[in-house]
Amino acid sequence: RRRRSASRSRTARRVPEPPPPPPRPTFTVPDIEMLPASQLRMLCMQYNVMPPGAVERGDLLRALAPLAAPAQREATPAKAPSPTVAPNKTFTKGDLDAMPSKALRALCAQRGVLPSGLVERGDLLAALAPLAALG
Repeated sequence: RRRRSASRSRTARRVPEPPPPPPRPTFTVPDIEMLPASQLRMLCMQYNVMPPGAVERGDLLRALAPLAAPAQREATPAKAPSPTVAPNKTFTKGDLDAMPSKALRALCAQRGVLPSGLVERGDLLAALAPLAALG
């Protein structure tokens, strides 16, 4: 009869450790909404949240949504205030040239000189030019 070595018997008795849990998800809901169903299915299997039965893309999204990290709000760069003119304030042609088209359209509407139909920036400037102060 042979005796087993002590080191061999110890290793044979060891129970393998379960695999470590998957790392915490780093995706957000907008991220997963752009993924195809195949990748959503893989994520569901990875995080063990696969819905039972035949599933559609919406089911996969609902299963993954509770795991999603909160969406980070992107810091919107502060826009420089566009030069606007109060309804009763005078303005010069230089003021008009510095204004964006949206402000020109609003000013035309305030002054009652908004051209009808499709209007380009030049049309707005032409409509406001007679109202501009010299300067």
